[in-house]
Amino acid sequence: MKILENIIIPLFLSILLVYDFFPSLQNIFYIPRLLLIALMLIAIVLFAIINYTNKNKEKTSVKFKVFITVYLLALTALLTALGGHSLSGISIKNPLIWMIAIVTVLEGFKTKKQQNNILD
Repeated sequence: MKILENIIIPLFLSILLVYDFFPSLQNIFYIPRLLLIALMLIAIVLFAIINYTNKNKEKTSVKFKVFITVYLLALTALLTALGGHSLSGISIKNPLIWMIAIVTVLEGFKTKKQQNNILD
């Protein structure tokens, strides 16, 4: 079950970002849009089911939120450094992206601190 959370969802998000930053790659490695959307929806549903049944879902959720936020920021920076340009306006220079990232990471630290205080 951890494979879905740790590998598949970040992999799908990575593919979507790479396609957004380098649309010409679709000519080399083509994944039909309908198939990509279907796989993303399946992954989201499976992740929701796993989180619903997971006894430590709050702990898992916090770690995953922080991880995916930092990962996507780093991937966006890498794709920009490689010469890509987002067709949908995702940019490392966009202040809204940074605000969302900062709020997500701070929320994760706050939740983690609250969890540690409850356990103590």
